[in-house]
Amino acid sequence: MLRFTDHDLFAVLAALEPRVEALAPGQILRFEAPDPDRAFDRYDGELLDGRRHRSLAGWTALAEQLGAVLLRPRDADDGFVALGLRALDRGASWQTRAAPSGDPEKYGVGSGFARVRKFEEPAFLCGFRDAVRFIDPGPGARVLAVGCNRGDELDALARLRPDAGLALHGLDHSPSAIAEARARHPGMAFAVGDLNAPGDLGGRYDLLLALNVLHSPSLDGKAVLRRLVAEHLTPAGAVIVGLPNVRYVDHTLRFGARVKGFSHPELSVLVRDAAYYRRYLARHRFRVMITGQHTVFVCARPLPARVS
Repeated sequence: MLRFTDHDLFAVLAALEPRVEALAPGQILRFEAPDPDRAFDRYDGELLDGRRHRSLAGWTALAEQLGAVLLRPRDADDGFVALGLRALDRGASWQTRAAPSGDPEKYGVGSGFARVRKFEEPAFLCGFRDAVRFIDPGPGARVLAVGCNRGDELDALARLRPDAGLALHGLDHSPSAIAEARARHPGMAFAVGDLNAPGDLGGRYDLLLALNVLHSPSLDGKAVLRRLVAEHLTPAGAVIVGLPNVRYVDHTLRFGARVKGFSHPELSVLVRDAAYYRRYLARHRFRVMITGQHTVFVCARPLPARVS
């Protein structure tokens, strides 16, 4: 079996990459490496007793770069562990098989997206939690989530602020997703609606949520946000916009979105959009914070009124 001892990352990559590329989806490459737990106080790449330490997080990150997932380590002998890399099906993703953008049921209950649980992803939940802490919605605040699908973000908000008595409203263009949202959350209000068609959204709100929706090719996200802020936000209202920088490969989350027409979409689209929303909100007298990892949250709360 392949065993790494004092090999640096260049040597590890050179040994593993061609072997993983030769695997069929689902096949496993096994190898041995120094036990990460024996050098918890070492940086990745540091030598300890002639062995080059690499943390479990480091092996996980390398697996991601190789298009694989790291399997649970098993004890080997003499201070080594047995690791495994399972090759992903790089062409398999619910996103590649999804309906065209703008189709009301692209994210409906019969879609591949219906199996995704974003609030079971630590980076998403913690980023959203930090955004809510920054906004700090007050008691009885009216909240509107656009592109809410089955209402997960409203449920998360209610759980993060259980004593706030928030009035929670959701809007989505998928009839099946809204039907599920109504069944799951009878205490919230949901409506079917198209963000491309301005209509009555029920007045003004103290918090607008648009999580991973304004980037859709079927929307002019910037125009949608401008309209929402101008027509549906209270003078003391706040905004949270989520911008995704992840994609699904097989059944795993991978950093870096894919958007047609951009040679480096992971950077260019995300930076462009985040910069626009930050500038727009700052010009309209919001204090803006950007947080998050796989999803970038642009959070804006109003600045205190000027004292004349």
